[in-house]
Amino acid sequence: GFSQEYRSAKTIESLMNMFAPEAEVIRNGKRKTIQADQLVPGDVVLLEDGDFVPADLRVFESVNMSIDEAIITGESEPVSKVTESIKPEEAEAIGDRKNMAFMSSVVCGGRGKGVVVRTGEDTELGQIAQKLRSSDKDKKKTHLQMAMAKLGYVLLLCAVALSFIVLAIQVLAVGTDAFGERHTWLYVVALCVAIIPEGLPAVLALTLAVGMRQMAKKNAI
Repeated sequence: GFSQEYRSAKTIESLMNMFAPEAEVIRNGKRKTIQADQLVPGDVVLLEDGDFVPADLRVFESVNMSIDEAIITGESEPVSKVTESIKPEEAEAIGDRKNMAFMSSVVCGGRGKGVVVRTGEDTELGQIAQKLRSSDKDKKKTHLQMAMAKLGYVLLLCAVALSFIVLAIQVLAVGTDAFGERHTWLYVVALCVAIIPEGLPAVLALTLAVGMRQMAKKNAI
């Protein structure tokens, strides 16, 4: 259990690093490496194959640079970036803005440069996150949560039904005096408690941790 928890914590840490990478920038004519959260509009960012885009950038230099924007647009194919200006009416969709590089997308090939135009929650990804937080959709339960809630209702009904059965058997065996006997109610309460699997949360957490570990091994996350 401890091993799986430690591994899952490491996986989560790697995910956090994925969305908070370092950035190669040019400041005051010098190339330096800084944390992505230190970027400000106007910084010039250098991009190379394998880099995560640390902010929304306006690309002004592209040498066969292509970027995977699946996390933003859902498109499975990388987008080749250009430096030319694009008319507003031709860039209404995010995927059509080929002179932009968006935060958390990945450079798949080539290299280039871009100037920071938006950071943090002002980026396209940040705006998506804001909409998700403000939308009622974020209150909708996941399939796992709904399944666990359903299991809870089923266990509750089973506990109530079995309690009535035990109580009925006790009444048939002893008579109405069973209602006044302390051990009868102890049986009922004990049955209600015993039917709830106390190890279920631990098993569920362990299963999720193992699943995350397997996904990480296959580079799914």
